[in-house]
Order: sequence, then structure tokens, then C-alpha cells
Amino acid sequence: MANTELMDTEDELKFYQEVHAILDEAKSKIYEAANNIMTYAYWNVGKRIIEQEQKGNRKAKYGSYLIKRLSQELSDEYGTGFSVANIRNCRQLYLTFPKESYGYSLIGKIHWSHLRTIMRLDDEEERNFYLKEVANEYWSVKELERNIKSGYYKRILSTQFPDKVGQTSSFVKDPYVLEFMGIRDNKEIAEKDVENAIICKNFF
Repeated sequence: MANTELMDTEDELKFYQEVHAILDEAKSKIYEAANNIMTYAYWNVGKRIIEQEQKGNRKAKYGSYLIKRLSQELSDEYGTGFSVANIRNCRQLYLTFPKESYGYSLIGKIHWSHLRTIMRLDDEEERNFYLKEVANEYWSVKELERNIKSGYYKRILSTQFPDKVGQTSSFVKDPYVLEFMGIRDNKEIAEKDVENAIICKNFF
């Protein structure tokens, strides 16, 4: 009798866990879908801003006025989330990821806070690299910022396409990288020290 009750309890526990898993998965998909819809809505807002700006004779002055006025309109109607800075980010999102670009196909999978960080990068290939990494590896914003600052993209590039990036000393000597490799950051650090640390720890 006791064994039967134990089996029933275990079976019931598994049942509850499976139901939790179903609902958690559904919530995750809903969140992903909402993020996708929101991101492309922001992209389309940016598109309309550019189109409207192009109608103005004095574009710079008109563009600044337009964004401030739009921020007021949207904030009154929809509440927070439509500051001048965020409206400018919508505009930049459209300019940074044209519709036919590789980046455009990924932005719906990336959270808005990540996109704002990636948009600051000037190089399109680097932007696309980080978009892909964030989408696949689920980096937090802090992880993304740390990897950008430490030259993670250039380090990866140097191992696969060494001729494309030339010498690696400039980004290998980044303080975040040096700390990770256990090398003291000082002005007299030798290239050999960096190379030895890489070889000994098998980073690449």
C-alpha cells in the first residue's frame, strides 16, 4: 500500500511538472512573439519618421521638432516608453537595419535593450555577428556590453580570418581580456606575455 501511494505521489509530481513546463513554454513563446511585434513596430515608426523628415525643407531642424512632437503625442496616448531618446532609437533602428539586410531578419529575435547596444557599432559585419550571438546564446545585456568592450568579435575573427584583422595586440590587451587571462594590466606589458598566456591557457 505504501509503495503504491509513493508511486502515485511520484506520478502526480511528474504530472504537475509537465503542466508547469507546458505553461512556461507558452509564456516564453508569447513573450518572444510580443518582442518580435514590438521590434518591427519600432522599425516601422523609424521608417515613417525618415519619410516624414524627407518632406521638410530644413531637414535637421524639422527632424528635431518632429521627434519631440511625436514623443509628446505617443506619451500622452500610450504612456511611458516613448521618450525623445527612444524615438531617436526607432529612427536609428530603421537606418541601421535596412529591410533587405541580414540584420533585419534577426532583429525580431533580439530584445530592445540589446538592439540599442548593437546599433552603436559602426561595422555592419560586427553588428550582425553580435545579433547572431545574442539570438543563439541568450546573452544578457551586461554580457553583450562586456564582449563588445573586450573585442570578442575581433578575437574570433583573428582565429578564423587572421589576414582580415592584422595584428591582435590592440584588442588582446584590453583590460577585460588581460584580467581574464590573469595578466597584470600595465604599460610595460610585453607582447610575449600575452602570447604565452594564450598558448598556456588554450583560449583559441
